[in-house]
Amino acid sequence: MVADASRREPSYELIMSAEITDLLWDGQRVSGVSYVQDGQTQLLEADLVVGCDGRSSVVAERAGLRSRKFGVPMDVLWFRLPRLTTDPEGLVGRLSRSSLMGAIDRGEYFQLAVVIKKGSIDVLRERGIELFRQRLHDGLPWLGIESSCWNHLTT
Repeated sequence: MVADASRREPSYELIMSAEITDLLWDGQRVSGVSYVQDGQTQLLEADLVVGCDGRSSVVAERAGLRSRKFGVPMDVLWFRLPRLTTDPEGLVGRLSRSSLMGAIDRGEYFQLAVVIKKGSIDVLRERGIELFRQRLHDGLPWLGIESSCWNHLTT
């Protein structure tokens, strides 16, 4: 989303398949990044640096930013299911009193997220895959319980 929006900016340059290795500084201000791409170290001066490099962020660590940890009463199960041409496109979600799940359209497959009570994965496993499949179908009925995509979802 950030990449798509930024492409409309005249001075924007998207660099793919690169790893940020450090920040560049101008006094107390971050002025860019150093990165490795195709085995070559590169420097990129920038007015704005946005760290989107995940939980083990080099950007955040080098900038001295500390993440705050929050205890949350949930876990999230992430998995993939094949996407059919008849399936909806884009981001699809379901929120109800008993369910929170989402499907991110990744082209050939969906990346699914199912929120469960923290620490309840063993109970979910004990109940069996069929009950879990039914839970998914109840939340996202367009998946179709008889779909061949279920062959990919096993314990």
